[in-house]
Amino acid sequence: GVIADLIRKSNEAETATKRLNKVRDEAAKKYGEEKTKLELLLGTARNEKASLDKRKEAIEELNRIIPNYNAQLDETTGKYVENKRALDDYLVSLARKFELEGAEDMLKEIGGKVAKATVEIDRLKKDLEEEEVRECELASSTGGVYGKTKADEIRENLREQNEVIEEAGRSRKAIYKAYPELLGQEPEGSFNVYVPHDEHYTPPKEERKEPFADPKDEEKKRKAAEAAL
Repeated sequence: GVIADLIRKSNEAETATKRLNKVRDEAAKKYGEEKTKLELLLGTARNEKASLDKRKEAIEELNRIIPNYNAQLDETTGKYVENKRALDDYLVSLARKFELEGAEDMLKEIGGKVAKATVEIDRLKKDLEEEEVRECELASSTGGVYGKTKADEIRENLREQNEVIEEAGRSRKAIYKAYPELLGQEPEGSFNVYVPHDEHYTPPKEERKEPFADPKDEEKKRKAAEAAL
């Protein structure tokens, strides 16, 4: 129903948000660790009480890590000279780098789930076709099929696998929206989902199902109607 669809979409949006938060939290942790290393190097390089060898070693490492940093010790005063703008730019790019790496890993994880769900859907489609034929033959010979059937269970499984793919598509779009560098533009669509004909999307009813029409019963009804004229 409408309410169930709204709840499902709300849950999927919440999952997408959680995925993004996970990417950002892990990126923040890596950034904090890397920044701490840089601060230790900077502390040594700027410390005029540290040995010259230690300071030069730290400066060499900072120049290796930070593009265009060009740090050095003034030959006359021994003061530390650095490109502060290069340091700031590097820290900003570092934070983004870790987020992009985390987003890429998350996309791979999502892709794995989609691949698994797609294989399962292909299997379920085949099972459903075979089961529908079997149930149709059974109904013709017994006069009806009652209660929740195996085909209903397969349809429920199909719905669940479709929801996995739909949720993955929403998460994927949310990631590309937050990190367009990974794609260059927001994707136009979602992952493909298998959409069986309408009754497959109708939640199975627990109540008694109407049996298939028996030709003999139909003939009796016709004769009774003619006799009543």
